[in-house]
Amino acid sequence: MNNPQWELLYVLPNLNLKESFEGDFIAIVPFGDERLQKILSSSKVAKILISNFRTETGKHVKPCALIWSGNVPTSVKNINAVVDFRNSLAISCLIRGCERAINSKNVFEPTYSDHFDFSPVTPSKKGEGFVISTPSTIGRWPKVDEFYGHTYPHIPIFDEFKAMPDKFLVEKILKQWSHKYVAPARNSETSKLLFRSLEIAYQALLSPYRHSTLYEFGTYLSLWTSAFEILAQKGQKKKVGYKDVLKLLGQFKWGENKLDNRRYNVFKEKSKPKGNLNQKLYRELNDARNDFFHGNPVTEKRLFPFRNKDRPLLQHLAPVLYWTALTVYLPRLTRRKKVDRVGVAVQESWNKFRYMEAILSAIGVKSEELYRKRNKSGGS
Repeated sequence: MNNPQWELLYVLPNLNLKESFEGDFIAIVPFGDERLQKILSSSKVAKILISNFRTETGKHVKPCALIWSGNVPTSVKNINAVVDFRNSLAISCLIRGCERAINSKNVFEPTYSDHFDFSPVTPSKKGEGFVISTPSTIGRWPKVDEFYGHTYPHIPIFDEFKAMPDKFLVEKILKQWSHKYVAPARNSETSKLLFRSLEIAYQALLSPYRHSTLYEFGTYLSLWTSAFEILAQKGQKKKVGYKDVLKLLGQFKWGENKLDNRRYNVFKEKSKPKGNLNQKLYRELNDARNDFFHGNPVTEKRLFPFRNKDRPLLQHLAPVLYWTALTVYLPRLTRRKKVDRVGVAVQESWNKFRYMEAILSAIGVKSEELYRKRNKSGGS
């Protein structure tokens, strides 16, 4: 089919995208997308559903939607494939947003995964009403004209606030998604573990608004250690611990001595070699997790690297550290267009520089200080 009919699957009322996010047979699109508008023009139920979301102050919003093609293969027609696709976009956007939150005062990109949640209200299969499906509530809603949906009151919703993925990261993740679902014969342990890890990272990136207590923040740190450990598992049939994660992170090179030099104690055994800053930050994350979950005495300082409250929260640094783990874990993609190589290389270097600045903030160092010292000493 050259022009397959598209169907509305889920509404994402808390999300604002700059442009559509495309996969094989599936897409997350902004409200104005031509395919979505065609769906709304042909379905009264779909139009009422997506056109009646408001903020807590009553302002109408134009939600994003997850749609799929009428010729979507059976291998993609399941909740795991849909959620893994959503997580591909979410984590790629949130890592970028968290990096910018550390480096900038004003951030107009999501930093919490709540933005990417699906509304539990969906059109019924026959299109005669709505279906509400959650672990606590399952039912039908035939009176569609009375429907008014609401966005989350605890996260920002306004036109300037848009989600934008790290394009190089998401390219690699989507390739693995296709390997797992579109071409199942090529499925591998790499993609299985990747999406399992992304699912945990999504949970770790939920907004801690429910109570905002010290222990709620500590719970999310535990989820982050799990997301890292899954990547470090690499299909091995053995128990994975912090040493495996340190080995994974040790493979990433920033190309900057402040970050790459092995000067930190990261192992319990004093006879073990020292680690670099990436490894030290993970050790801080892992130790904080242990303190919270083993009932050890904790204070607010435990939420910060080196217990220094002048540094970013470990919860904010974790997504940037996770980016380095994903960069090591994901196979490198070969770019076929030679004409793009120079431009791509420049953009990738700029991305890496931004993430490097975020990691440096953990030790109170700014990138300009490094280059100022380097220039004074005549270094390269």
